[in-house]
Amino acid sequence: MRRSLGWLAAAALLLGGEECRAAHSGARVGHLRVPRASGFAADVATCGAGMRAPRAVRTCARASGGAAEVGAYELVSLVVPPAVDTEVVAELLMELGALYVGIQDTYVDTADESPVYRAVNPALAAFERGDWPPRFNYWSNCTIEAGFATGFDIAGTLDAVEESIGAVLPRPPARHVPSKDWVVEVQRSWPPLLVGKLFIRFPWHADPRPPAADAELVLEPGMAFGTGEHQTTRLCCEWLQRELAGQPAGSTELLDFGSGSGILALSAIAFGAARATLVDTDREANRVAAFNALANGLAERVSVHTPDDVPAGRTYELVVANILAMTLVELAPTLCALTAPGGRLGLSGVLARQAGAVQQAYAHAFDFDEVREMNEWVLITGTKRT
Repeated sequence: MRRSLGWLAAAALLLGGEECRAAHSGARVGHLRVPRASGFAADVATCGAGMRAPRAVRTCARASGGAAEVGAYELVSLVVPPAVDTEVVAELLMELGALYVGIQDTYVDTADESPVYRAVNPALAAFERGDWPPRFNYWSNCTIEAGFATGFDIAGTLDAVEESIGAVLPRPPARHVPSKDWVVEVQRSWPPLLVGKLFIRFPWHADPRPPAADAELVLEPGMAFGTGEHQTTRLCCEWLQRELAGQPAGSTELLDFGSGSGILALSAIAFGAARATLVDTDREANRVAAFNALANGLAERVSVHTPDDVPAGRTYELVVANILAMTLVELAPTLCALTAPGGRLGLSGVLARQAGAVQQAYAHAFDFDEVREMNEWVLITGTKRT
């Protein structure tokens, strides 16, 4: 499944001081505002994107001198009344001197959370319509986290905000966040993974391959989704291992549509696929995928494309697409045409309640297997009729 923007992928826009809609924890959407002079983008680019990170890392926006060490600051959490425009409060805080502002669902990680799933970045869509700056109230109850320099007049700033919006904001005490090397913190929070019989480690790991692993990938996600951590990636990766286990080595060609970091295509080659064609709309993701192929000695066995330059007239024995349900429905004619008669198809990025709609879009051409589920996410697999 492709996120709208990973929390670190959003850093690519930070040097321009634009608004970034950042999906985190699966596909929940958060919002990050930073000042134009932020040095954060240079820092986070060194540790990659698409990773799980502490909340302070997801939103911390200003580094000192472009180094990885972020100075201490004061963190304030404000629950915004439903009648108040959260974006207005966020903009006021930025104008009045906040180092950064992050918006999230007040009920995040609780039973009352309201996940937001979007196949298209809403801020980009608003920009293309000429509706800028955009205004979005994602949740009925929003919490703003704002960071201020130590010693900043936070009380006076909140007084000014309240006067502007004509409402009173709850004022819990500010929390002091000590100086940390956030690159090291993030790397510590992202351990090596064993996905089926595939061992995935990252450039900063020196862990040996465990006995249970039959293959290994060294993965640098950069600003592309796909690390093996998310349930949909796991479902797809394990399915590919099962499919290829029954095939002669080097006899199958794979299409990975929505390839992100290239993890699925590269894992398929590691388990016996002859070649893989990777397709993604994101050119940065394609760059990362090509880099990962080179780093794992597989560059000669992959080709990387955007949807506009997929090789014409080709069909594939094995096709996988880990994107989003709505996008998979829209792509049904394309993926049906690219799957060879008798070929196998795997679709994920789909919630259990969305599986029926996705299957319906492909039912005219495929016979489906039993749907596999992992923590509300599913994998839909089937065989194309001859």
